[in-house]
Amino acid sequence: MNDKIECLVLARHKHNDRTDIVNVYGASRGFFSVAVPVSATAAGRRRRAMLLPLSQIELTVRGKGFGELLRPSQMNVVCRHSTLYSDPYKIPVVFFLSEFLTRVLHDSPADEGVWEYICRSLASFDKMTGRAAASFHLVFLSSLTAVLGIQPDITLSGEKDVYFDMRSGVYARGLPMHGDILTGQEARLPALLARLRYDSASRWRISGTQRTALLEGILRYYAIHYPGVERLKSIDVLKDLFK
Repeated sequence: MNDKIECLVLARHKHNDRTDIVNVYGASRGFFSVAVPVSATAAGRRRRAMLLPLSQIELTVRGKGFGELLRPSQMNVVCRHSTLYSDPYKIPVVFFLSEFLTRVLHDSPADEGVWEYICRSLASFDKMTGRAAASFHLVFLSSLTAVLGIQPDITLSGEKDVYFDMRSGVYARGLPMHGDILTGQEARLPALLARLRYDSASRWRISGTQRTALLEGILRYYAIHYPGVERLKSIDVLKDLFK
């Protein structure tokens, strides 16, 4: 029986001269991989255009899709974004987020909340300009923690002499037996990020140095919960773009 699945393209890898492996996150199946034929024909060029990072497509597949490499019989675009692949400031963000989500969502089951959050966020990013677009990835990463169930508890963030425990995701007074903590000025980062919203991003004025510090801080937090996030290849391009 064939299934039609809405998917988000995460990564594409060359398998051999005739086939690419594409990692996707499906609305109803979570993370899985498909084998897509490679060719120089018009059909092959259309497939490549549909498989750009973070493209939203519909795949017609047969099979369970759990640990199984599927071969889609049909592929269609679900949502066309007008600026994500043409704006020189948005393209690096798209590649960064596709690499980040590949690490975070790898082997993840379907989650309606995660799917809807990503799709809504990309639609908002497509419309953003100026300062709002420059801070989009920070708001995205910060807000995603709530959807994934790792949102920091900032209840005690305003008190004196507290540190942030990255493993527990809370502000506390007594030091733990591990070194995954933020102290001093760094301890303010989780509370600051928690207050960011897409609708206020255009009014948020920060320097390139501050933006880099926020990005590095939140990726350190994610790396505690999702090992490998700290080794993203695309992060240096993003830092240079918005410095």
